[in-house]
Amino acid sequence: MDKIATYRSILKKEFQRLAALEFIDQPGLKHHLVINSDEADFILLVTGWDRGEDYEYGVVYHVEIKDGKVWIHEDNTDYAIGDRLEELGIPPEDIICVYMEPDAVEKAMQAA
Repeated sequence: MDKIATYRSILKKEFQRLAALEFIDQPGLKHHLVINSDEADFILLVTGWDRGEDYEYGVVYHVEIKDGKVWIHEDNTDYAIGDRLEELGIPPEDIICVYMEPDAVEKAMQAA
């Protein structure tokens, strides 16, 4: 399996696992998994009523495979999806946290 196919497989399995997690203390919330047709963008959303008081809608994670790298556009958790992807076999030099300062992203790209 080539590198991109491996990354797609890792991301798909991990995002499916995350999407299946339930909100034990907030049963009104649920995850929605969005994967585009070429399996390059992986987005996990949360929607629903938070304790029946406030409607929630937001991006939990947005990860994209682009230019042979895994680009983390959004990570709104304490879980650190980049660390998890590294544990699952994606080398750290292929993981780019886009939300970092532009100079840090440029340095990461030059090092790769």
